[in-house]
Amino acid sequence: MIRPTYVSTATDTVKLAAHDAPLDLDRLVPPAGAPWEVEVGFGKGKYLLDRAAADPDRRFLGIEMVGQYEKLMVRRARRRGLANWASLRGEAQALARQAASQVLGRAL
Repeated sequence: MIRPTYVSTATDTVKLAAHDAPLDLDRLVPPAGAPWEVEVGFGKGKYLLDRAAADPDRRFLGIEMVGQYEKLMVRRARRRGLANWASLRGEAQALARQAASQVLGRAL
């Protein structure tokens, strides 16, 4: 089973193992309490980035297995100056163990 190996935000990319479980998304992407949307398998991230840009009061969590696509989305998000997102690089099933209780309000 492939597990998420990295978590990226507007400011950095770190190994997921560096964070306590469950992953504290409110600490990673403020403001705490703002709603989350999740996109599983975001590919190159066009939809995720467009949604994040269009709705800065929401937070977005993307999960992608393909490392080169996840890295591309991270570079694009940072270049656009977006701060309301986080991404997990790895298998989506691990979402349930890492962050599900915080983000399962709406799936994209």
